Amino acid sequence: MELPKLYKAKVKNKQMLNRRDLLVDFDIIDPPEINSKPGQFINLNVSENTFRAYSICSNSLLTNLVSIVVSIDHDGAGSVFLRNLQIGDEVKFIGPSGKFSLPNILFDTLVFFATGTGITPFIPMWHKLINLKYKGNITVYFGIRSEDELFFVDKLDYFKKELNFEYKICVSQPTPKWGMKKGRVTELFDIKDFSNKQYFLCGHPLMIGDMIGILQKNSVLNENISYERFTVSNKKTA
Repeated sequence: MELPKLYKAKVKNKQMLNRRDLLVDFDIIDPPEINSKPGQFINLNVSENTFRAYSICSNSLLTNLVSIVVSIDHDGAGSVFLRNLQIGDEVKFIGPSGKFSLPNILFDTLVFFATGTGITPFIPMWHKLINLKYKGNITVYFGIRSEDELFFVDKLDYFKKELNFEYKICVSQPTPKWGMKKGRVTELFDIKDFSNKQYFLCGHPLMIGDMIGILQKNSVLNENISYERFTVSNKKTA
């Protein structure tokens, strides 16, 4: 595993994925390549002596590019910095960091739980599973607050074609137009047999805590549960 180091990069692209989540692609400048493991993150320098951690959502085989997704509907230091970035601006970050990753030995069934931008570190993991020609079953529970916060459906559909992959969208506060089930991922999952599966959790710390409790109550060993908690900001913009 590559040790974290200081990188210089340049903004290649910015794209709003929905009303609050921003995708940012960075071209790596110096050093010219980054070797990350799927699930790792970078610490982006957002102001003097201030860094913010963001999961890498780009394919780890793309060593000259790093992509992140950030919720920018609040006035945190990272959100303000990323909102104001322009194409071509240079940034600095330290990385790659983190131990959240796929295990070396994979079970025949993998289950992923994500809320909001917590889905981002799973994207490179699923790319790796394609590269490994993984033939097992994958189920994804993706939780969002309302349907206008949905993103990466195109990627989910892509993985559905390339892997034995199914996904379920869980909306906790949908509009009346939402025609599917309403609820949180912790309420809508439909696992009957918890054994012989590996579980991956990422997103809101309350979801992580609730799901770990549910899994442990159903005799899932801690070694079969991997998770990454995201920091939650309460500083909403008007």
